[in-house]
Amino acid sequence: LDELAGVVALLDRPGVRLATLTGPGGVGKTRLALRAAESLTAHYPGGVWFVPFAAVPDPTFVVSAIADRLAVRTVG
Repeated sequence: LDELAGVVALLDRPGVRLATLTGPGGVGKTRLALRAAESLTAHYPGGVWFVPFAAVPDPTFVVSAIADRLAVRTVG
């Protein structure tokens, strides 16, 4: 898949630690993200996380969704 190779190449670049996949529902964003994460687990000894945003009701809650998934406490 060209899309998978592109996402993996992006995340394999130095300094890139996050990618956001966007598009209409049903085009395969989740499947692509999970396959990319699986492909890169060996490159990230600290771990790879998938943070689903489907249930996030408002963009202002994106940071808290990421923090919740990573078990990071936020202040403020």
